[in-house]
Amino acid sequence: MRHAGRVITHGKILRAVGGPPHLHDTQYLRVYVKALRQKLEAPPALRR
Repeated sequence: MRHAGRVITHGKILRAVGGPPHLHDTQYLRVYVKALRQKLEAPPALRR
């Protein structure tokens, strides 16, 4: 991973994955990241 532990702006992510036509799709990106986090995070019973 090139950017492990670093904050990346919405614009940089959208530019990298979708190019200029998708630079303003920030709401879509937020929804996608939320779903991804839910899949990656531990179930509530296992959280500390």
